Amino acid sequence: PPVYFNEVELEKLERSAYIEKLDSLKQNHTILFEKKQVALQDYVEASKGGDTYAIEQSKLELQQLHQAFSDNHKGVDELVQKNNEKANKSDTDYVFLTFITNKLPVGVIGILVAIIFLASMGSAASGLNSLASTTVIDMYRRIAHDDVKMEALEMKASRWSTVGWGIFCMAVAIFASRLSSLIEAVNILGSLFYGTILGIFIVAFYFKKIAANETFIAAIITETIVILLWQFDVMAFLWLNVVGCLTLPAVAALLRTRTRTRTGEFNSEF
Repeated sequence: PPVYFNEVELEKLERSAYIEKLDSLKQNHTILFEKKQVALQDYVEASKGGDTYAIEQSKLELQQLHQAFSDNHKGVDELVQKNNEKANKSDTDYVFLTFITNKLPVGVIGILVAIIFLASMGSAASGLNSLASTTVIDMYRRIAHDDVKMEALEMKASRWSTVGWGIFCMAVAIFASRLSSLIEAVNILGSLFYGTILGIFIVAFYFKKIAANETFIAAIITETIVILLWQFDVMAFLWLNVVGCLTLPAVAALLRTRTRTRTGEFNSEF
């Protein structure tokens, strides 16, 4: 791999006053990578031979070299940040781009980039359209009074809600850019909400006697729990999906049981 995947920032660094430090880190990078290749080959041969002691020694050497390799990369990253404070702090976002530009044929690169833009625009357009439609139908239509100009007013409300949700999505994107890598940011944001949403669908399909209000309250409680677990780093963020999915039906069932007991209409309905 290159010493740094963000080629634009690397080129800026090569023209800066940090060029000597960068050359030193590049040389160290090459040496460490060659040592890692040898250590990896030793590990493979030891694994094939069944030599337990050699396997453990190779593992230990690989771990040490990997740590040294990471430390060397951090050294380059620190130089990049010193040279340009506005540089993207996540070099891993450029790993896939580097693979595309350096390993794929020219024609395939163009097609792949076009597909990425197409998928991005399609998902953004459908997402904004869904949010705007939900806002108008579930919120605006309930508040506004019926009149002759209702259709025209709904059109205006739909357009303004699209603008509003677009601004909201931009704010979320700015927040996500401050997280580590793009892939991790997407998974973190998704894990905060996907489990709760899945729990709502489970209640809708399998617990049909649970009312909408109880499900809504359970969703708020569940989402609060999920956010607190993430905030205090109780578990790996991907497990938040499982927590949200299991917690919401349980809380909704408890709320339903409490409601039925309080009104004297409790019966076994789950």
